[in-house]
Amino acid sequence: MLNKLTLAVLGIAFSVALFSARPVLATGPDSTLDLASAEALSRTVTLLTSPAMRAEAIRQDPKAQLIDGQVKALTANPALTEEIYRLSSEIFAELAKSSGGDSQKMLETLNRAKSDPKGFAASLSPKSRAALSELARKISTAPVAGSPSR
Repeated sequence: MLNKLTLAVLGIAFSVALFSARPVLATGPDSTLDLASAEALSRTVTLLTSPAMRAEAIRQDPKAQLIDGQVKALTANPALTEEIYRLSSEIFAELAKSSGGDSQKMLETLNRAKSDPKGFAASLSPKSRAALSELARKISTAPVAGSPSR
């Protein structure tokens, strides 16, 4: 389940990275984002965590529709779907900051992660790893809509 969830989160992050791909500058080796990058990240996080904004973006993008369908099939539960998008926004922010806002580095990381989701998950902060594991646990034990248990 953790691999499926990691791949779903990766799909969301990859789609967002492609959607917002543009080179941005970091202010230094601490990977603090410049103002424009921080604002772009804030808009992206808002897009991922606002169901109405996300639905509009998904409606306009066939790739996003595919990923959203996979997420909904994985969760079969609207609350868990929202948790995946929330966690994806947090992981995307972590990735943006660790790459200094460099969209090319972000895409390279996400491409490598597709072939090694466990390695990607291991590279996340302890907080994100714990949240990913907890969400995987919730999904694996959640009842599927229309059936008594999973």
